[in-house]
Amino acid sequence: MKGKILLISGAVIILLAVIIVSAVNMINGNSANAALGGNANTIGSTDSGSGTGVQDVTLTAKGLDYTLTPSAFKRGVPVRITVDLNTVTGCGRDIVISAFNVRKYVKPGDNVITFTPDKDGTFGIACSMNMYRGQFTVSDDGKALLAANTPNVPVQAAQRTSLSGGSGGCSMSGGGSGSSGGCGCMG
Repeated sequence: MKGKILLISGAVIILLAVIIVSAVNMINGNSANAALGGNANTIGSTDSGSGTGVQDVTLTAKGLDYTLTPSAFKRGVPVRITVDLNTVTGCGRDIVISAFNVRKYVKPGDNVITFTPDKDGTFGIACSMNMYRGQFTVSDDGKALLAANTPNVPVQAAQRTSLSGGSGGCSMSGGGSGSSGGCGCMG
């Protein structure tokens, strides 16, 4: 009899521990999947199964190309972009997503950009001088793919004008790089 009571008590304690860990993870914004070693950076990944939460994204640069990983987002779910400051330098740190009225100069200690995509489509992301460029897609399921699955499909001329505030080339308008003379994009 004592053995059964100990066995049942042990099972109840384990069950309570699982419930408490799950509740703490939900409060802290972690999914149970992440707590069990799952990947929180999958397309459409959110903090909970209810469709609310955050889509975690990493932004890197190679040459003048921005790469977002993942590059497809679910409409209506907030996006948190962490910028890799080891690869994103110079004017590449003054980031613009004009379709969602986002502009932020990222720096050490402040390298996260957040916004909520509220419309479907393929959108450009660029530096304020329109030198660095990339694209991402937004859809209701978060699974749309970029054309030919490339990270930097050329930005349309109209987007270049709106992103750079000028003719689409390198200008000093709002560069934020702190350089004097030249475009300063590579510094």
